[in-house]
Amino acid sequence: DLLKSENSVQKINAVVISGGSAYGLEAASGVMNYLERRGVGFKIGDIRVPIVCGASLFDLAVGRSDVRPNREMGDIAADNAYLGKFFGGNYGAGTGTSVGKLYGMDRAMKTGLGTFACKAENLEIGAISAVNAVGDIYDGNNKIIAGPLSQDKKSILSTMMLHRDRIFGTSEGEPILSEKNSSAVDDGSDEINAGDTQPKLTGRNSESILPIPDNTSPNEIQTINGDIEFGDDDDMIFNTTISCLITNAKITKPQANKLASILHDAYARAIKPVHSSLDGDTIFVVSTNEVDVDFDSFAALSTDILQYAIIDSARNAEPAYGLSSARSFE
Repeated sequence: DLLKSENSVQKINAVVISGGSAYGLEAASGVMNYLERRGVGFKIGDIRVPIVCGASLFDLAVGRSDVRPNREMGDIAADNAYLGKFFGGNYGAGTGTSVGKLYGMDRAMKTGLGTFACKAENLEIGAISAVNAVGDIYDGNNKIIAGPLSQDKKSILSTMMLHRDRIFGTSEGEPILSEKNSSAVDDGSDEINAGDTQPKLTGRNSESILPIPDNTSPNEIQTINGDIEFGDDDDMIFNTTISCLITNAKITKPQANKLASILHDAYARAIKPVHSSLDGDTIFVVSTNEVDVDFDSFAALSTDILQYAIIDSARNAEPAYGLSSARSFE
């Protein structure tokens, strides 16, 4: 709540992105303890209170659910930040990230922690993104590089095609990319080129996929014919894509919040579909406020940079926990 433009706190000391769902919030305590030892934080009398913001993604369905970020990991992460030690891909919040989960985790693909940065004279802009989404990852040429796998796990399907089938019951469940034909692409049209074909999805669909949440009935799930029924006691796959844009551009707190809103365009470019009722999508914007910029030009460039960080989250991930990654197909 303190990040709202109208609230008084203007500066923060750290942003913590972690896995582990709500359990992962414990890592922020480790960061706070570390910063306190360094004398960093909001001064209140003799006390320093580090202002640490954080968000955690849901990855408990990947690997062991009882292995979660803790205070010690947060302490080490803060120390690594000061030392300049950083690893992308299957590290940190990227350890358990995945995408393409409309057919369940068995046919999802591994993603990771993606980064992209650029420098123009004195201006520096960098983005980091832990991508854990229901949908697919598209590269800059509108090609799917990570999404739900076919039954034989040799091809990547299109989540959008599956959604269309739920509505119209007419589309072909054809792969977008396969090991036999890695040049197959989705050009946004109704014609799909692919090396292999999947059986036509009849009616709503012939396989079990995630149901549509009924927003009028909290904690209940509305199902349609042919779907697995999910309830409070059953498995539900939640998702969160968490990103942070880091810069030295001079921006106000209201501009930082406006930019965070604009940056969701990067999500829409690189993740499709995005912002579903099963996605929790969060973007932090932080700046050291050193270099004058034209805000709109800066926002346009920043959106590109975050888009490339999301793409990197797929390309930089290694196969893990039985999940293929983009590297398995490219």
